[in-house]
Parts: sequence; C-alpha cells; structure tokens
Amino acid sequence: MRISDSLFVRGYNLYINKEYDKALPIFEDLLGIDTLLYETEHYQRMIYTGMWLGSTLYKLGREKDAQNNVYTYRYYKAIPVDP
Repeated sequence: MRISDSLFVRGYNLYINKEYDKALPIFEDLLGIDTLLYETEHYQRMIYTGMWLGSTLYKLGREKDAQNNVYTYRYYKAIPVDP
C-alpha cells in the first residue's frame, strides 16, 4: 500500500468517527502529495481528497476556508461518498 493510500484510510476513518480536527491535517497533507504527483490517478484522487477536505472544513465550522480553497469550494457542502 502506498503511503498516500494509508494516509487516506487514516483520514477517512477519523472523519467517519467524527474526529474532524484530527482528519483535517491528514487530508491537507494528502492533497499536497497528490498535487506533487500530478498524474492521472493522483489527479482523480486530488479531486476526491478535495471533497473530503472540504467536508471536514465544513464540519469544523470553517465554511469560509472551504469556500476559498481551490480544491474544496465545489464540494464543501456535499456529503462525501466512498465508491
């Protein structure tokens, strides 16, 4: 399992357990990794991570941060789905 995959699982589990404050830095780090590795697979994951990051910011009451972030503004009020 790649480090980015294990980070995502960790962030996801924290989010599901409503530990948004702990999930936030993980999704932020993950978005940075996916942006650096800007390949097709990572681009899709970057969008997916943006969805989770935006929702996490929203759940933490940081709606303005979610609205102003280029990766999250479209998704911050969406309920993330795990395919």
